[in-house]
Amino acid sequence: MSLATSIRPALLGAALLACTLAPAMIAPAWATTAKERLAADLEISIGAFLKTSQIPERDRDRTQKCLGEAVVADIPVEDAALLSDIFEQRAPANDALAKKWITIGRTSAPARNAQVMAQLQKNCPDLAPYLEPLLK
Repeated sequence: MSLATSIRPALLGAALLACTLAPAMIAPAWATTAKERLAADLEISIGAFLKTSQIPERDRDRTQKCLGEAVVADIPVEDAALLSDIFEQRAPANDALAKKWITIGRTSAPARNAQVMAQLQKNCPDLAPYLEPLLK
């Protein structure tokens, strides 16, 4: 089972499939910590997903940044580093770790969904209404 299929029920499933299949994704130079690297990796994947969403184009950049940061907020640094390495194809897939932290669907991972939604409400409450229906 690959990283992408382990997170299929999550919002990011299709977008992360593209990311995991892309050759050696590298986080932006500004991303210096493990959490920043992982958030940047997720933002790239989320951006691809949002292109086909109902979210207005003017809000997509902020939405992908906010969601990436919300997903990463509660992940321990060690796990964030490993997940980032997996996304950037520098480490082998770890399906259990991906499922634990990246599966954020309300039905597939209700506790994790609640964590991410709380971060969305805290960091960017104006965008949470866009994202709530997508995180089912």
